[in-house]
Amino acid sequence: RGIQDKALPHPIDYFNNNNNDVLWPGGVRYWLGYLYEYSSNFGRSVMLPLFWLLFFGLLFYGVYWGFSIDHKPQEPISCNQSEAAVYLSVRSALPFLPSAIYPENLNRNYECLYGTGNIPSVIVFLSIFQAILSTILIFLLLLALRNYFRIK
Repeated sequence: RGIQDKALPHPIDYFNNNNNDVLWPGGVRYWLGYLYEYSSNFGRSVMLPLFWLLFFGLLFYGVYWGFSIDHKPQEPISCNQSEAAVYLSVRSALPFLPSAIYPENLNRNYECLYGTGNIPSVIVFLSIFQAILSTILIFLLLLALRNYFRIK
């Protein structure tokens, strides 16, 4: 990396490109390799994906709690917004857990944080993004375990 694939396009290539060739050959490959290295040490580290899962879980916990509003739930239920934000963060990070199949738990926590019917659309998009990101990190974690135990 850095020899054949460049991090940024060369300015001279940009201005002398008269025949519409690719201006930045290998740029995407360079940055994907960079992300692969720092997210899992090329599939050899178990701790890096775990670190990133924990980091993004805490980050999204803060985002979910930050968007919450102060209100009284309609039903007389106990409502702890901090616990509801933890639930949403863990549920988005690990959507295959058994608690994820119960929509009433999700609805109760959404109501606790955002009120009835007032779920911000940014929260929905962020939870989808967190689920995709966490799935990639879990794959990298399983890849590192496979490489560690030399499973074919």
